Amino acid sequence: MVVGTRLREIRTKKNLSRSELADRAGVSLSYVSRLENGHLLPAIEALEKLARALDTPLYLFFCDDKVPLNSLVQTESSDQHTEPNGLSKWEHMVEQFRALLGDLLDEDRKLLLHVAARMGRKRKA
Repeated sequence: MVVGTRLREIRTKKNLSRSELADRAGVSLSYVSRLENGHLLPAIEALEKLARALDTPLYLFFCDDKVPLNSLVQTESSDQHTEPNGLSKWEHMVEQFRALLGDLLDEDRKLLLHVAARMGRKRKA
């Protein structure tokens, strides 16, 4: 799974140490270290804390690590911005997400669906 790899990549891109991230997210330094090194599967609540601490969307942890992080992060602030292919920024992101989902293993796809359902329930509450 790419969660640990992506976590390390995002953390270093934001120039944060493991201990700074752990403090911001309210988790232990050893938890961040074990997660980045692939020694444990994270709880969704911990991933949500880490995403908030990194000020990044949760879905970035689940993207294929072969896809450069820069291609997944949108820098424009307007959702109405039109990409060169004629799609809006939001439509472009959904297309990227759809393409990446096709490369996931079934177990990872199920995990991602579980994460989305869990996030949806929290938002409605």
